[in-house]
Amino acid sequence: MLSFSTWRAAARIPWVRENLDGLRSLRTTLYLLLALHRLGRQQDFQWTLRLFFQMAHSFAQYGRGAAKQTINQLFGIPWFSRKRRALLIMIASYNRVRSLAVLSPELAPLKREDWEDVAVYVASLKEVLAFDHEDEEHVHSIMRDQAGLEAMLQELHELSHC
Repeated sequence: MLSFSTWRAAARIPWVRENLDGLRSLRTTLYLLLALHRLGRQQDFQWTLRLFFQMAHSFAQYGRGAAKQTINQLFGIPWFSRKRRALLIMIASYNRVRSLAVLSPELAPLKREDWEDVAVYVASLKEVLAFDHEDEEHVHSIMRDQAGLEAMLQELHELSHC
């Protein structure tokens, strides 16, 4: 889990500040994705994974200049500077896997290379976000609370149909 001071420094960056709620939503959805994967609920996992990337794509920066400026501002924060490699890997793997959500709306099974790209993205995202035992506990609490898990899925289904 990123420290408060790192989040506060990141929130000073205009793009991060404008998308803070969305970024928090993505973190919660990441916890749900990990729980679904570990529980072997592949159909729910794949649907949620596509929604995760659709959500991320909805506030991605499209102009190279603006995106580069945001990345450079992130590198100005010591944590992200130290995690530079992981952040760049995360961005590159995101660009490979976003087509799963953006270009293929149907729920076709993921191909082997898609799974590999998703695994790289999730591993680098976890490193950038300083995924730790507290985050693991969030995942485990979702796994233990089946009613809560179903409620999270239902909420995502309702959001996806708005």
